[in-house]
Amino acid sequence: MKYLLSLLLVAAVSVLLLAVDAEKTPTALSANAKPQPPKPDASVATHREPTAEQLAPDAPKIQSEHLDDQRLQERQSLRREILELANCQQTYSCPQDDSDPRASDILAGKMLAEKLRAYADFHQNNDYFDEESSEMVRDFVDHSDGFVQEVAIDLMSMQAPNRENALALIESLQSSYDAKIVNQAMKELQRYPELQSQIDQMLAQSLQTGSLYVAQEVALNILPLLNSENVRTFEDVAMKLPQHSLRAKALKSNIREFRLRESGG
Repeated sequence: MKYLLSLLLVAAVSVLLLAVDAEKTPTALSANAKPQPPKPDASVATHREPTAEQLAPDAPKIQSEHLDDQRLQERQSLRREILELANCQQTYSCPQDDSDPRASDILAGKMLAEKLRAYADFHQNNDYFDEESSEMVRDFVDHSDGFVQEVAIDLMSMQAPNRENALALIESLQSSYDAKIVNQAMKELQRYPELQSQIDQMLAQSLQTGSLYVAQEVALNILPLLNSENVRTFEDVAMKLPQHSLRAKALKSNIREFRLRESGG
């Protein structure tokens, strides 16, 4: 019996030793086996040349010609809500916030801006603009609340250039104290080179008699609106400004940059 147990123990040890050797020794390739190329890393995307369809320019976006009945009703509802908020003082229906003397006005302006934003998003999402959407720009581009003005200019920028809208915007900027709005408006007015005379007059006035921050904003961002026809006008304006002021320095810097580009430098 002891002899049998000894044999079994020896056999078990031999099996364990063979298993350890098998792990340490790699399996040899057979003489006829061919080495396989390494597989590409699945995490690396295979490079493919773009197709002709991918290289082709995007087709011009065609504006929708009309809205269906459901969308017309949605637009009418948005417009009605906007006008109700805009006229809430006349109807004594403005939202109330008694936490501060001006809180109710701020709340009404915020709610109006949100409704006007929904109106603008509706038209952009449906790619549909008409005389009503242009009229909405003119109704609010000179609003006393800066957030409402901002959305009105955004709505204007979504649409094709409209002379009446641009003139309304230029007029509203003549009395603006909001530098952020002026910056936004200057970018939009770059689409109206045919109104250069009116734009130049408004900018020159803002530089000389506008609020400090508005004048600085105009001086800092005027370069895209400079051209060979108006640069002398703004050189004259620069000479009339306080020479050590930020607006004078910024305006002169932009004029120098324009002259350098004009000369090919």
